[in-house]
Amino acid sequence: MNHLSFSEPKLTSIRVNRGILKGDWTLVWTVFSALDSKTLKSISYEYHMAIKTEENKILEIQTWHQLDED
Repeated sequence: MNHLSFSEPKLTSIRVNRGILKGDWTLVWTVFSALDSKTLKSISYEYHMAIKTEENKILEIQTWHQLDED
């Protein structure tokens, strides 16, 4: 893979008031694209990260990605 490009990251903060996700979360996501130099096909992934914080401490980080099927 080469010819990587990234979209401008998006950032938002939310507060969940109940349930197993209760707490303050920061959500970040971006899309990256790459060109496979052997097949000349472009692939894109949307990456997400959720960071749970409490009193300026990181308690949990979750990441996941999704293949964009265009």
